[in-house]
Amino acid sequence: MTNAQKEELLAGKNADGCSALYIACQYGRREIVTILMAAIFSNLDLTNAQKAELLAAKDADGCSALYIACKNGHPETVTALFTALFTAICNGDINLSHAKKQSCLLGKMEMVVLHCI
Repeated sequence: MTNAQKEELLAGKNADGCSALYIACQYGRREIVTILMAAIFSNLDLTNAQKAELLAAKDADGCSALYIACKNGHPETVTALFTALFTAICNGDINLSHAKKQSCLLGKMEMVVLHCI
């Protein structure tokens, strides 16, 4: 499978506007979340902006994968999300200072707050 095909699968959404990552979080499928997060960060063809877009994708109601995992009471899934993000930051796959600057420039103050936690 090519990176382009992987990207298409990662970015794809169902009729309700939900990505594979969102659905895995919705049902508390920690193992699948771990696999999807690894696929996002191991895809060398994706820019940091594209990776961020995949992680920040929301359903038709504006809910993120992290939100739905919390709402549905899946702490292991939330931990898997944060573990993958922490690992990506430590490995240099995400430039945190750049992400904060971009969030400010784009007016996404809630993201700045999350970055500071």
